[in-house]
Amino acid sequence: QAKQDAEAARVKAEQEAASAKQQAETRAREEMEKRVQEVEATARVKAEQQLAQARAEAKTIAAAVEQAKRDAEAARIKAEQEAEEAARMRAEQQAVQVKVEAGARIAEEEKAKLAVEVAELKAQAIAAEQAKRDADAARVKAESEARALAEAKVLADVEAEKTRTQQSGDAERRKIERASVRVREASERAKRVAEARAQEKAKAETKAKGQAEAKAKATSETELKAKSEVPQGGAVHVAPGEESAGRTNDYLLAAVVRLNAKHAAMEESVFAALDDLAQHQEAAEYFEAMQSGDGDVAGNFASDAAEAKTNAPVPERRTTIAAVAFFDVVNYSTESNSKQIELKHQLNELLANSLESLGAGERVILDTGDGAAIGFLQHPTDALEAVMHFRNRLMANKFYNYPDLRVRIGIHLGPVSLVKDINGQVNMLGDGINSAQRVMSFASKSQVYVSRTYFDFVFSLSDEYNELFRYRGSQQDKHGREFQVYELLDADEPVDEFEQMPDQPEAPVNLAPFKLDVFDAALLP
Repeated sequence: QAKQDAEAARVKAEQEAASAKQQAETRAREEMEKRVQEVEATARVKAEQQLAQARAEAKTIAAAVEQAKRDAEAARIKAEQEAEEAARMRAEQQAVQVKVEAGARIAEEEKAKLAVEVAELKAQAIAAEQAKRDADAARVKAESEARALAEAKVLADVEAEKTRTQQSGDAERRKIERASVRVREASERAKRVAEARAQEKAKAETKAKGQAEAKAKATSETELKAKSEVPQGGAVHVAPGEESAGRTNDYLLAAVVRLNAKHAAMEESVFAALDDLAQHQEAAEYFEAMQSGDGDVAGNFASDAAEAKTNAPVPERRTTIAAVAFFDVVNYSTESNSKQIELKHQLNELLANSLESLGAGERVILDTGDGAAIGFLQHPTDALEAVMHFRNRLMANKFYNYPDLRVRIGIHLGPVSLVKDINGQVNMLGDGINSAQRVMSFASKSQVYVSRTYFDFVFSLSDEYNELFRYRGSQQDKHGREFQVYELLDADEPVDEFEQMPDQPEAPVNLAPFKLDVFDAALLP
């Protein structure tokens, strides 16, 4: 039994030893496999990292190579373009030089051809100048007679009005007398302007005559020189085409001879416009003097606009030149209804204060909803003064009375049409308003822009106006129309002398003279 137990214990011990050995081998094998897998994973990750790094370096090298290729190609294209540009410029310079030389030769030939017919040109120029002087004299005489008739009619109307108002008291008679004095003063000023215009015309005619004589003398000397250069026994043959070209150039020379006379006519039209402006001013003052009591301009803006439309002394329809100031409240449409009412009330208050010194017949007011358009009918400088007064008052009270009011303004001098609607009120329309709105649209908040036309007008009155503006270049609206604009500076803002006047050709202002019936219409009850 002991042997059997020992044998069983031995067998059991062997089995346990074999099992332990097998478990140990299994654990060792698993540990070995795990370590092998870890080593393989580490090696694989390292290899992948090295591969990615190698790929990145390869991409960098390829990008550098591609960039170098592009740089080389760009340099080659640039060099080719520079070479082509240089060749083109040389060719153009050579072509221009050849053209200039050919033009010089042609000019010499034309000069020789024109010298042959100088005598005929002189006679034509003298005859044309004489005819123009006769026509101008007849026109001036007709204008003087028409003005005399208009003045006689005005005086007759004044006398008739004086007769009708004799029973209205001493105050009314004093008004009539003051109106008569103003009419006589206007007549005297018109006569003085006419005399000055006649003197300017005489000076221009004398100057034109002297230049024509100098030109004729020079051309005669050229003709004698050309005749002296013609070979003896030879004849000058002129082809039909050359003869027509010579006559065309003769007309050009005649136009040059008449240049001073045209300049005198332009000055005469300007004097006539200023004369009519003075007449219109006196008529408006007389009309206001005849009214019984003026409205209070310090009232609200809507009633003031209606009064200006109703009392303005204009016929049913008239087109004239006026300065238009266009006001626009910035960001008005984005505000609430109550805020819009507040901003509009502030704008009306400022405008009424700025227009307080102007009579009802001197301006036409249009309410645009988010702003206003004001036409100044008599003095274009009134627009600038009113705008400066408006801006100064706005800036002085912006932190107290008007903290949120921002207004941009545009001023233009152009044609407007004054028409009466079915209610008998005067409305204003035309390109002058549209252009003022375009000029205003180029300005930002709290800026004032004026057009080139308006700037030229005020600058022609005094050089001091140049210090108030700065040139802002050429602007283009949505319709492709270009405007040269100037900004009205603040009082404390310095002006760069190089920005005051643009380097561009002069653009004279064309003033359309008022018709004589304007003065008559102003006197109608």
